[in-house]
Amino acid sequence: MPSEAEVPAAFVRAIAREESSFDPDAVSWAHAYGLVQVILPTARANGRGLGPINAQTLRDPAINLAVGARFMHTLRSRFAANPALVPAAYNAGQGALDRWIRQRGDLDMDEFVERIPYDETRRYTRRVVQT
Repeated sequence: MPSEAEVPAAFVRAIAREESSFDPDAVSWAHAYGLVQVILPTARANGRGLGPINAQTLRDPAINLAVGARFMHTLRSRFAANPALVPAAYNAGQGALDRWIRQRGDLDMDEFVERIPYDETRRYTRRVVQT
């Protein structure tokens, strides 16, 4: 399992800022929990060795950040050619980003981000990258 040290702390902070405004008790309408707002299936897939993973433990900043950073590392590895796309994958899902890359992956980064079809993901990606 990758360690959270493999993801820049500034990137994790930028995600936490956008996801929860640094509120460890945040819960979204989609049942995403904690500082970096992870859903249970993603948390369980990335939380091996961290003890039980559930809605309560995901409110523990240490567990939430470790799980989230592991997932971010996976996304950074998958989209290594352009790590600026990681926020879009984190927000909209890897499948959506894969589809957008197939449709318009030849665009310059700025134009690619401006053509993200989900308003929320487009704004989210801009804010994370700016942070």
